[in-house]
Amino acid sequence: MTNRPAPDTNVYAGSGDRQQPGHDISYKFWDTKFPGNYENPISTGGANRSFNLLTTNGNLVLADVLFSDIQQSDVLPADT
Repeated sequence: MTNRPAPDTNVYAGSGDRQQPGHDISYKFWDTKFPGNYENPISTGGANRSFNLLTTNGNLVLADVLFSDIQQSDVLPADT
């Protein structure tokens, strides 16, 4: 994965292996600075995130998500 260009340099993007149309893809994020390294997303009950590949040609763009579904207010020392 690579950083997106400015202004979203903290957002990463990538591409993966080719699979059959409609195939379910599971994934988790990894951070060497985070305890346990793998994320534990609240939205999936700690399980892998997933999405289905398109059944037709086109670009599939997933919504931006934060590591382990934390919010910026969870890590900032004060309201901004």
